[in-house]
Amino acid sequence: MNSQPPGRLAIFPPILLGAVGPLAYFAPLGLAALLPMLAATLLLFQWRERRLVVAGWVASAPLLWPLALIALISTTWAIAPGSALLEAARLAGEIAIGLAAVVLIARLPEGDQDGAIIALAIGLNAAALLMLADWVASGVLSIALHGRDMNDLQVANAYSRGAVFHAVVLPPLAAALFGRGRPIAAALSIVLAVVAIFALHSVSAKLALALGIGVSLAAYRWPGAGRMLVLALCGAILAAPLFLLPLPDPGSLCWLAEHQPSALHRLYIWAFVDRHIVERPLLGWGMDASRWLAGPDDLVALYQCAMPEHPRRVIATVGLLPLHPHNAMLQIWVELGVPGALAAAAALFSIGWPLFGRGRDPLAAAAAAGTLGAASIAAGISFGIWQPWWVASFFLCAATSRLARSEKITR
Repeated sequence: MNSQPPGRLAIFPPILLGAVGPLAYFAPLGLAALLPMLAATLLLFQWRERRLVVAGWVASAPLLWPLALIALISTTWAIAPGSALLEAARLAGEIAIGLAAVVLIARLPEGDQDGAIIALAIGLNAAALLMLADWVASGVLSIALHGRDMNDLQVANAYSRGAVFHAVVLPPLAAALFGRGRPIAAALSIVLAVVAIFALHSVSAKLALALGIGVSLAAYRWPGAGRMLVLALCGAILAAPLFLLPLPDPGSLCWLAEHQPSALHRLYIWAFVDRHIVERPLLGWGMDASRWLAGPDDLVALYQCAMPEHPRRVIATVGLLPLHPHNAMLQIWVELGVPGALAAAAALFSIGWPLFGRGRDPLAAAAAAGTLGAASIAAGISFGIWQPWWVASFFLCAATSRLARSEKITR
C-alpha cells in the first residue's frame, strides 16, 4: 500500500488544482506558473515517500523530446535566433515539467486523488458561476480587473481563454467524477460548463465543447473511435499545407466579414502562412518565426457589403500574420518544416494510440478521446501552439485524464 504523504503537504495539490478554474477564467496566463508549482509539489511527495523515479516521468513520452530537439536545432537558421532559442529552451522545460505532473499525479494515494478531482471541479464551477454573474452585471468585475471600460463583446472575449480551457478539460473531469461515484457532481459540472461556454462569444470554445462531448460518447460506446481520432489527427498534421485553397478577393467575402470577421481574418492568415510553407517546406523558417514573417505592409482589408443605403466600404484593415497563425499544424510546418511535422505526428501517435488499446478502461478512454478532440479543434483555430499558458493547459488536461477511470476497476 502507498504510504500517506505528510499531512502538511497533502493540502497543496487540492489547493493548486482548485485555483486552476479561477486562473483559467480570470488570469489564464497564470496557468503557466501554476503547472511548475503543481509538478514541484508532486515531486516533493515522491521524494518524501522515497518513491521518486526521475527516469520514469522523463521517459513517459519519449517522442515528445525530438520535437523540442528539432525546435532547438532550427534556431541555427531562424529569423530571430535569440528569440527562437528562448522559445525552444522553454518548450523543453515545459515538456519536462508537464510530464512530471502527468505521471506523478497518478501516483498519489487514492484519497488524495479524490481530493484533487473534487477541488478542480469546485474551482472550475465556482469560476464559471462568477463569470456568469459578471456577464449578467455587464462586466463590473472585468472592468475592475482590467482597469478600463469594456462593452459586452469585450467582456465576453476576456473570458475566451478560460472558456476554451473549460471545454477541453471537461471530458476527463466529468469522467473522473462519474468514475469515482459522484454522478451528480459530474452532471452539475457538465451543465455549468455548457451554460458558461454558450453564454460567451467564443466559437472555439463552443466547437471544442461539442466535439469533446461527442467524441467522448463515441469512444465510450466504440473503443475504436479513439484510435480513428488519433490516425485522423496524425494525417491532418502531415497534410495540413494541402488543405488550403486560394481565396477570392476580400471584397467578395463581405458577408463573412460583417458576421464573423475573425473567421475571415483567419482564412487570410492561413493562406499567408501556407505561401511561406511552400517557400521553405523542408526545414521551415525556424522556431518562433511566425511573429517575424509578416511586415508592416502585409495587410488585408475586410469589407462591408454594398447596400442600397451605402456602397461597399472597409470595416477594418488587419495584419496577415499577427504573432502566430492561430493553427497549431500550420505553425509547426511554417517554423519547423517536414522534421517538425513528422515529430509532432509521431509524438501524437505514440501518446494517443496506447490510450485506446484492448482492455483499456472505457471511461478512461472516453475521457482521453474527449479532451484530445476538444484540444485539437481549439488548437486548430485559436492561439499559438507554443504559448506557455496553452502548453500548460494541455498538460493539466492530460493530468486530469490520468485520474479518470471506472470506480469498479479501482475499488
